[in-house]
Amino acid sequence: MILILINMQVYYCSILASFVDHDATQHNRVGKPMQQPITLAQTPFWKRFIQQPSANIDTVAHCVAINGKLDSDAFIAALNQTLSETEIFRTRFSAAGEMILAAFDMAPTAQMCDLSAVPQANHQAWQEMEKDAQTAVNLVENPLTLHRLYKISEHQFYWYTRAHHILLDGYGMMLFEQRCCQWYQHFTSGKTLSQPFKPYADYLLEEQRYSASRKYHLDRHFWQNYLDEDNLLTLTDADYDPNACREVCHQVLFEPRFATRLNAICQQLAIGWPDALVALTSLYLQQSPLSDNDESVVWLPFMNRWGSVAANIPGLMVNILPYKHKNAPRSNLKDYLLHCRSELRELYCHGRYRIEQIEQDHNLTAKQSYFMTPFINVMPFDAPHLPDCQLEHHVLAAGSAEGLNITFRGAPGSEQFCAFIEADVNSYSEAKLDQHAIDLALFFERLLDTTLLDSASLDNLLNRPLEPLLNQESSLAKSA
Repeated sequence: MILILINMQVYYCSILASFVDHDATQHNRVGKPMQQPITLAQTPFWKRFIQQPSANIDTVAHCVAINGKLDSDAFIAALNQTLSETEIFRTRFSAAGEMILAAFDMAPTAQMCDLSAVPQANHQAWQEMEKDAQTAVNLVENPLTLHRLYKISEHQFYWYTRAHHILLDGYGMMLFEQRCCQWYQHFTSGKTLSQPFKPYADYLLEEQRYSASRKYHLDRHFWQNYLDEDNLLTLTDADYDPNACREVCHQVLFEPRFATRLNAICQQLAIGWPDALVALTSLYLQQSPLSDNDESVVWLPFMNRWGSVAANIPGLMVNILPYKHKNAPRSNLKDYLLHCRSELRELYCHGRYRIEQIEQDHNLTAKQSYFMTPFINVMPFDAPHLPDCQLEHHVLAAGSAEGLNITFRGAPGSEQFCAFIEADVNSYSEAKLDQHAIDLALFFERLLDTTLLDSASLDNLLNRPLEPLLNQESSLAKSA
């Protein structure tokens, strides 16, 4: 049995060697490691690490449950090939705060953990993954990532990936997972691969060019005008200790009728469903009696990859944008959503100008930062695909959570379309959090009136007066 496994691994390694683009990897294989200061996006994570090096604040950990006929040897080969292509996973950090992209042969390697002969293998795998996800990552020590495939039985596996948020964001993780699945299908069926990841240096060069461009100054001028009209951005409390963070999370599952209604609205108004969710959630927070008076600003992660080489580079490129939603018209749902669509598109047009630069422009000190709550995050990433397998995505850790966070995962109509409502209850009331988990789904259900789904009811829904409905919702919530 051991001989067969070794032969299979040699077989896949020989296939791998025949497909690797030696010209593309030669520079990283033999050249010197690339060294440069950390990026603006990485600065908050580095500051937190320096202040509390033993804290487990910014770990990112995913588990993909795989059920089906998986060729584990081919998958390990695909995972190792993807790791060799993902430059950011070869990153180290010096004590002085410099990012070092190591040579090709310093790529992490995947671990195969066969628990199929172990009693309660499922429990042990989850226990190991959760323990690892809760362990602090020291940024100046190796390794910064961990990659495992747990075999629970012949047709049950867990693919576990753990990293630090300073390395990559949710989109970057999605790129990595999709690329691994492409390599697996390439090895097992010869399926053609898509374009490989672009060099990380291309992104760094593009950022340098942007910071010296006219667009950079236009974006800066926009944000100065947008935020200087009124001082709405709250700072994190100086006494806030992220190491004492206690996160509580509720999962909200949406009925298929809600997804059907949401898709119909978006199609009729030509608005992307992620933007519609942002607008509707902002409206919910505006009318909710649980909201504080200063919640006229919500915070939105912006993928920051439109028209950029970063669209095909795993890394930390996401930006965080403050969105002032208090002036949106409430005459009817149609006007409200169209207004929000226009506002969000304007923000996105200037979304490359980083929030860390805005903090510097507003003279925040090194110990100060904006208190980014409420935080609305839409992650329209379905689980990656493997033939003859069913995959289910689990997020074990997604970084720190200040205040109230509302995260939508999956796409309307998919089985995994849901919301996670979570908060650090040391900085946000747990009673409020619990009530939000009840109120949000009820608000969506009543606002979008999913009892009838025909086109006539959709027109009535979009054009009916919005203010009386919001007043009714507020009264119902107060009564509850």
